[in-house]
Amino acid sequence: MAAPIGWSPSGGVPPQPPQQPPQPPPSGWNTPPPQSPGWAPGAPGWSPSQSYGWSPSQPGGTGWPTNPPGGTGWPTSPPGAPWGPPPGGGKPTGKIIGGIAVALTVVIGLVVGVVLATKRSGNDDDASSHLADASTTTSALEPTVSVTALEGLLPTASTVDTALHISGLEIKDTRQAVYVLEADDRVSDMDCVSVPYVSQGAVYEGSGYTAIRARRMEKKDVIIDTAAATFPTSQDATDFREKITGQWQGCARKPLTRYFSYNDDEETWMIGSTETDQDTAHTVAYEEGGEGWACTHAIGSRGNAALEALVCGNGMTDEAATLLNSMLNSVAG
Repeated sequence: MAAPIGWSPSGGVPPQPPQQPPQPPPSGWNTPPPQSPGWAPGAPGWSPSQSYGWSPSQPGGTGWPTNPPGGTGWPTSPPGAPWGPPPGGGKPTGKIIGGIAVALTVVIGLVVGVVLATKRSGNDDDASSHLADASTTTSALEPTVSVTALEGLLPTASTVDTALHISGLEIKDTRQAVYVLEADDRVSDMDCVSVPYVSQGAVYEGSGYTAIRARRMEKKDVIIDTAAATFPTSQDATDFREKITGQWQGCARKPLTRYFSYNDDEETWMIGSTETDQDTAHTVAYEEGGEGWACTHAIGSRGNAALEALVCGNGMTDEAATLLNSMLNSVAG
């Protein structure tokens, strides 16, 4: 037989408290509603602390959970319990909504910026590609003259005869260096020394030329002097031509006196105007008291080469330009 509650072996049988009739609950207490069959607090399979796929720390959407859609994969509300907001939930406050709006604005701005930057980068790449293609095409079309080819650019007596109908010329001098005035020779205006001289040293100084060849031919009453020089690039050759052209234009309508030490003699020339045509230029100078003796001088560039032609004789006007064009046509390209 089981021992009475509160009994211990050493204390004997404790006295039993008198039986009291049950007391009704105080007025105002809620009485539990009748419990329907199939559910009771603590029934197996569910408890108020059971998780239903959401916790305050779980990320999702814009930061606010929405009611999960029904169907497979989502837990449904326990019987008799509605789906409510998470603990501590409630409607979002104005500050939080404002924060979300600001965050969305920043994100949208960043996305738009990235798209525009990518598009601009693509356009820049396309433009760079087109410029590179144009540069490559231009470089491919420009002839490159080697040092060994310079000699072949100088006209012979035969080619001069063909171009100017002047026959009987003889080669008097060939040079592989610039022409330098004798120590006692003088020119009244060194800024205009490029007008009467071909391949003159002071003119080519600082131009960056890499090699030069020159040839002088003569016959009675005719002098022809030509030169061909190479430069590192076609732009260097163009710059040299434009420099000489500018000098000639600055010397127009000016007198120029030359003194020759070998015979102690001098002569004065009047420099005329300069004519230009694409990649060439030519000028003319008349000797005072020379009875029509004139020298016409032309310069041009093709690829990385600069070419000069000087033709002197009675009544000369633009013969140097004609001869120069035949020289330019001989440049491969």
